[in-house]
Amino acid sequence: MRGVDSDKLVKFWLAILWRFGISSLHEAEAIRLGPYEDRLRDILFSGVPCPDEPAVLMVRYRSKVMPPENICFPPYLSEFPGLSGGLRRRTYGIAVAGFHAFVKIDARPLPYPVPEITVNRKDIIQGGYLEFENTHQFRRLVEIANNMSLKPRRPGAQR
Repeated sequence: MRGVDSDKLVKFWLAILWRFGISSLHEAEAIRLGPYEDRLRDILFSGVPCPDEPAVLMVRYRSKVMPPENICFPPYLSEFPGLSGGLRRRTYGIAVAGFHAFVKIDARPLPYPVPEITVNRKDIIQGGYLEFENTHQFRRLVEIANNMSLKPRRPGAQR
């Protein structure tokens, strides 16, 4: 995509993560922003720039079983794509309308060439596709659906 306002795009993902990070909802209790809570608040509400950090990488889902724009899930602790072993960084994954973002909230820099694939400071966004059926999230969705089908029905409940 050309002509992207990457600053607004990064702030969109940061806003979701920050809101979950300060929430008292049970669904959000695993989101721990630590020292990044203040940093995200400053970026979102005080105009503090975020040219390179927090780094955000995006991919688009493809799916054979559901329209990708219906794929959404709240933030979860993840790994930043392309890193392994001792290079791991604290990251949260989030999906909205078939787009999956990985937001790094870790002071350690990303090793080259990984910053080249983030959306930060770019007006042309290049990204890849992720086959939804090959993801942990899809497998978990199938598991939840199977568990729901095993629940006994209440007497008098419609089928």
